[in-house]
Amino acid sequence: GLVATTAMNGANAPIAKTDWSPLKDKHVLVWPDNDDAGAEYARKSSEAIACGGAASVAVLHIPGEKSVKWDAYDAVDEGMDVWAFVQSAPRTIVKDAEPIPLHSLGELLADTSPMPDDLIAPRVLTPGGMIVFGGAPKVGKSDFLLSWLTHMAAGEPFLELTPSRPLRVFYLQAEVQYHYLRERIQSMGLPEAVSRQAANNLLVTPQLRLVLNDQGVEQVIEALQRAASQGGVDILVIDPIRNVFDGGPEGNSENDNNAMLFFLRERVEQLRDAVNPDAGI
Repeated sequence: GLVATTAMNGANAPIAKTDWSPLKDKHVLVWPDNDDAGAEYARKSSEAIACGGAASVAVLHIPGEKSVKWDAYDAVDEGMDVWAFVQSAPRTIVKDAEPIPLHSLGELLADTSPMPDDLIAPRVLTPGGMIVFGGAPKVGKSDFLLSWLTHMAAGEPFLELTPSRPLRVFYLQAEVQYHYLRERIQSMGLPEAVSRQAANNLLVTPQLRLVLNDQGVEQVIEALQRAASQGGVDILVIDPIRNVFDGGPEGNSENDNNAMLFFLRERVEQLRDAVNPDAGI
């Protein structure tokens, strides 16, 4: 039930010498071979397909446990439910089917509907928004963050930062081992009533030794989905970025702008979209 096609000469074919026009107005999902050449060809060809007028274009993410060079033929050979896989597997959106919305000045002036509630007011973290919290080493960032998140999970204000309700927080931390994490939390002097209200809403990982590459993202998504099944996820916290950073094949530094954009778009936002597109980061 799937219309499948392939380009000539495989991953080494020059992109510019392929006629992509038959895909105009089509919804295209690129299924790359599971190797570097396949990933690079998928990136280049998907951009060319989008420029050629396809209605939408996405690149399928190959599951992390699959062997090198694994492809659609192997999926069929294994007896995989290919239709279910294509429908549900994570993907990178290259071109969305929805047109870019446009709003006139008149429409914007006339729209007096209520604003969405901030997750954390006043406008500190909005639905689907992202903030970066930083500071010099050893100034108490983690203690501050834990205190702040506990109050948000309890639905209580903290230093005039006010949650819209008791928020479900998934705190992915990659720095402190379990025993030292519990020692830190127990020694912080958190108000008993706040701790009690937040007890089931703030979920913290012990020190994770993983990088948010394709395999790491899959592991974290699985944990996020478990958390979501127990009551949802309103805020996703990653602390610190440097310990889990993956800038993709062409970037290896969090100080590289393209690498950071790759990390945020292909890694962090993929985590959020797997459980709640309106979650704050």
